Amino acid sequence: MRRADTIVATATPQGRGALAIIRISGPGAFPITGKCLFEKNSFQKAEPRSSRIYNVKDPASGRMLDQVTVVKYAAPRSFTGEDLVEIICHGGPRVVMELSTALLSCGCRAAGRGEFTRRALENGKIDLLHAEAIRGMIESESEADLECARKLFSANDHRFRQWREELSPGNADGDPAVLQDK
Repeated sequence: MRRADTIVATATPQGRGALAIIRISGPGAFPITGKCLFEKNSFQKAEPRSSRIYNVKDPASGRMLDQVTVVKYAAPRSFTGEDLVEIICHGGPRVVMELSTALLSCGCRAAGRGEFTRRALENGKIDLLHAEAIRGMIESESEADLECARKLFSANDHRFRQWREELSPGNADGDPAVLQDK
């Protein structure tokens, strides 16, 4: 399920840090990012899955905002299954806000919570088990929580893998008894 809009969000926690990551996904990810770079032509010609250093500008004023590293992922070979860009910028809150504002002014929409993962799920890049595992890893506060989420993510736990296979649409039995712990 491809979406018509392009979303943007900061992928790293708010606050001060050496670096922050801003993620853009959707059909306008490449042209919108290009509008915010002094090196637009170089970015447009860059091979997917390559990283390069670019200078980001405010598209309205032309003022330089930051020097960043950009990674470009072409659909369907991205986390969301859509064209996706990751901008690794300096992690000051003001820098992140200015870069996000520039991307929003060029046509992005602010992503909702979990929207990148939802798009990955809808585009068949991950299954529901993996989506839940991602949420679990993000929200884990204890070692036990994190270990449980890791097991879900890697599907190494035999029961989860078995349940997933038994509940898949190809399971002809349709027998609810398959959910009993064997």
